[in-house]
Amino acid sequence: MQREGRPRSWKRLIAPALAAFPSIALLMAATACGGGAQTLDAGPADSYETLVPQRVDSLQIYVVRQEDGSFVALYATNPGYGYGHTTGEHGCTVPWRPDFVFDGTGIKGWFRDPCSGATFDATGHRVFGPAESDLDRFPVSVRHGHVYVDTSRLICPPRQVVHCKVDGLGGG
Repeated sequence: MQREGRPRSWKRLIAPALAAFPSIALLMAATACGGGAQTLDAGPADSYETLVPQRVDSLQIYVVRQEDGSFVALYATNPGYGYGHTTGEHGCTVPWRPDFVFDGTGIKGWFRDPCSGATFDATGHRVFGPAESDLDRFPVSVRHGHVYVDTSRLICPPRQVVHCKVDGLGGG
């Protein structure tokens, strides 16, 4: 029995907060990673040429019509750093370079990380360099002839470990 004027048990006071914590943590993570729930209209679907990335506004997001007619929205930063981290300690912006020809392929147009040299094709697949995966991407939908990018969810491809052998150091 509790006496009048005595404070309530600390367990009773924080139990509701602890129960809500997973929900709060998920909300905070979604906001930090995706900038909050936002859907961007990336324009008419018929304005996109196949395998020619188009930048969405001033964001580091490129929308690409793939060869099968579907769309992909690429986050043009070093993979794995999360939405909103584009420079400094969190990696570099990875711009689309339409005139760049990669290592004698004869193919023009690649995403190229100016910091590490990592290179990605027009659909964001890693073809060279130290990046651990393909470019991160956002969900895309096409409605009423327009392409929409959902910036509330950043989709990160599985990371791969990059192994390097250095002569004389016993690498395998």
